Amino acid sequence: MTFASRMQHRIYWGPLKKPLEWSLKTWLAPWSYLASIAYHDWFWYPFKGKAPVQQALDSPWGRLFQNYEHLTPNEEGWPTLEPATSLSA
Repeated sequence: MTFASRMQHRIYWGPLKKPLEWSLKTWLAPWSYLASIAYHDWFWYPFKGKAPVQQALDSPWGRLFQNYEHLTPNEEGWPTLEPATSLSA
């Protein structure tokens, strides 16, 4: 059982069911969306996340992600993208 499935079991059938049901029915629930935007967009990404995100985008998977609209897979899969051949640069 993975971490995610263990937590799902705790949420749906275990000890977290009642607190989560309660929290989703309070005035706090809609504010969680705004809190997430404030944290991720105004704090995490500018101060902590920019370098890891850039590192991921510079990887072979990141280059594939950035160029997937311009590529067609062949019988061997997706073509390898080298940094110099990136189409989005």
